[in-house]
Amino acid sequence: MNTITLRHSWSKWQKIYVLNGTPPATQWVGLEHMSDKAISKETQQAEKDASGPRSVMRILGLFEALARATDGLSLADLSIELGAPKSSLLTLLRPLVAESYLSHGKSRYRLGPRIFRMSADILAAHKIRTLIEPYVEQLAERTHETVYFAVLGSSEPVAVAIEVINSAQALLYNLRVGMTFPLYQTAAGNVLLAYQDKESQESYLRSIKAEKLKVDEFSPRVPLSPSELRQRLSDIRKTGISISIGQWTPHSGALAAPVFNADGSLAGALAIAGPADRLQSNLEQLTTVLKNIAAAASGQ
Repeated sequence: MNTITLRHSWSKWQKIYVLNGTPPATQWVGLEHMSDKAISKETQQAEKDASGPRSVMRILGLFEALARATDGLSLADLSIELGAPKSSLLTLLRPLVAESYLSHGKSRYRLGPRIFRMSADILAAHKIRTLIEPYVEQLAERTHETVYFAVLGSSEPVAVAIEVINSAQALLYNLRVGMTFPLYQTAAGNVLLAYQDKESQESYLRSIKAEKLKVDEFSPRVPLSPSELRQRLSDIRKTGISISIGQWTPHSGALAAPVFNADGSLAGALAIAGPADRLQSNLEQLTTVLKNIAAAASGQ
C-alpha cells in the first residue's frame, strides 16, 4: 500500500494526509471515535476490500457514478453514492488516478482519458462487428471452415477476434469471440502488423525476442528472424494475403486478408482457419474467395 500518513496528535482531532500522486486528500477524524487501533483496523479493512470481488463492483460503480456527473464528484459524494467508506474508496481511487482512468483536481474526481479511449474502442468494435457480420457469414457459407474477423488490441499489440463463426465440420479449428493471437505468429496478426506504420512495426519487433520466431516442422517457411518477418510483412502488402500453416498451432493453419475503411485505413483482418491439410488442398480456391469477400467488405 503506497500510502504516506502523517498524524498530528491533538487533544481532540487528528488530521490524516494521504499521498496518492495527486494533491493530498484531507480527512478529519475525531479521536474520541477513532483510536490508533481503530485506525489500523479500518486501514486493514480498506486493503481487504480493495483486493476482493467487492472492489470490482465498486470500481464499476465509480465509473457509472462519474459518467453521470458532468462536473465530477468529491470523495464525500462518492462515499454517499456508493455507500462505501472513504478509506476503502481512496484505496481504489489512487491507482485509477495514477493510471489515468480517473482524473483528480480541485477535490473532485472525473473520468480520465484512458476511460474515454476505452469507450471509443468499444463503440468502434461494435460498429465494425455490425458492418462486417454479413461478410463473415458469406465467407463461412462459401468455405465451410471456421472464419473470423480480427482487429488490433487497444491496450496491447495482439490480434483480437471480434466476430467468429466456427465450422460445422467434425474436424475444425474452434475459436471464440475475444480470443487473442500474437501478431508475429498468426495470419491475421501478420496482416494487422503489415499495415501499421514503419515506426510501430519496428517498435513491435524490438519488443519480441528473436527466439520466439520459431519454425514448425510442418512449415519451413515461417520467419526465423525479425528481418525475415519484415520481408513477410512487405509481401503481405504486395499480395494482399497472409498464409500461415503450422506457424502458431501444429497441423492447423489460417489465411487472412485486410479489410479497409472508407478512408483507406485498416479496419481489420478477415480470416479462415482450419486443419492444415484441408487448407493446403484447397489453398488456391480459399485464397480467391477470401480476397474477393475482403475486397467487397472494403467497398472495392
